[in-house]
Amino acid sequence: MKKLLIVCVLLLVALGAIDVLAATDNPLSPCLGNDKNEQKTDIFLLGAEPKDDKCVNGGYEMDSNGKQRSAQAFTAGIGDTVVVHLSIDDQQKIHNSANCLEPDGKEKRECPKKNIALYLNGRSIGERRHDDLLNANYIEFKLGYKEDKDYSNKQKWQELLGSPTWGKDFFEKPVSVIIGIANTANTGELVTVNNSDKFYLQRISGWKFLAGLLMLIVIVNAIFKYAPHTGLLRNGDVTTQWSLARCQMAFWFILIIYSFLFVWGITGALDTITPQTLVMMGLSAGTLLGSALIEVGRDDNKALDAISASIKKFIVENTALTVQLAAVPSAALDALRNENERRIAVLQTEIGKLSTAENTTGKFWSDILSDRSGSPALHRFQVVAWTVVLGIIFIFSVWKYLSMPSFSDNLLSLMGLSSVTYLGFKVPENKS
Repeated sequence: MKKLLIVCVLLLVALGAIDVLAATDNPLSPCLGNDKNEQKTDIFLLGAEPKDDKCVNGGYEMDSNGKQRSAQAFTAGIGDTVVVHLSIDDQQKIHNSANCLEPDGKEKRECPKKNIALYLNGRSIGERRHDDLLNANYIEFKLGYKEDKDYSNKQKWQELLGSPTWGKDFFEKPVSVIIGIANTANTGELVTVNNSDKFYLQRISGWKFLAGLLMLIVIVNAIFKYAPHTGLLRNGDVTTQWSLARCQMAFWFILIIYSFLFVWGITGALDTITPQTLVMMGLSAGTLLGSALIEVGRDDNKALDAISASIKKFIVENTALTVQLAAVPSAALDALRNENERRIAVLQTEIGKLSTAENTTGKFWSDILSDRSGSPALHRFQVVAWTVVLGIIFIFSVWKYLSMPSFSDNLLSLMGLSSVTYLGFKVPENKS
């Protein structure tokens, strides 16, 4: 009986040992690979790298979301620094490729040493020296935006973050990560980082988006609330016509200031206003200034005073003629009195025209597209059409490329010619 008991105990011990060995050798074991020597290539936000995952009761320690701590997703944006931890094999592979070394450590002949690059969605965003992995199994990359004399990635950021559409990727965009040799077409010199659904690139900062949205609401609200009921965008008070020059200047002002805020909210850049944009603002301001000078030169008040004086003169003459006709009837005097009455009627009509020439039609488009006679004017339509077309191009460029467009000299000349034509026709228009 004792012998049987001993045999059973030994058998149980043997079975336990077999289970332990199986757990150690089985590639499906949940804790296999936890050893630092079997570390997988992965990416983290600098300063937030997790500690080694712990194997607890045959499985990795999980966080509250049921993920291994090293698999937790993170978000990084322009200006942040990420760190890539490499497995031994990947570290050796990239180090050898960057330093022109054979697998056995011998140097390759006529092989220039190359930088190590971080690729996001296939675009090289950061580079480090070839020897940065000499005695380390990790490497840091600064997600910089500004250009310098040695490295430029501004256009790559525009391609990565441009064309935002409302949805789950509007604020944060998932990206694929590759580390390897800079400017290489050899896939053997690249390593895919283990970051499935882990690394999200911040496209638009939440607080900057809210700040820009609030400013847009304030501006739009001010336009719809005050412009129709004040002379802000008119030739005078609320009874006068909408001013084409004032509306054009307001259009470019709002477009440029909000485009500036949009690009700043995504990239943080403050140098986005191009020389061509300044020229466009200058053209709209010059059109308004020229229009204002022409309006001042017209001086309707002086014309009204002259007409009123003539009317008074004819009224005095007719009073005297009436007295004379009562004493001595005369066909000639009666004809002269009738002619004076006709002249008074004509002058009163002119006063009516001057008084109502600037009165609004009550319709925005009718006001800005019509001359003082109330007829549609081709030169005004030309200014409006080119302003709208260039405005659409401007908005598309800012949305897609995160930069204000650099209009060609021909386009700027065309806009300037339209403004000059408008001012040229405004001179005789105001004399009519």
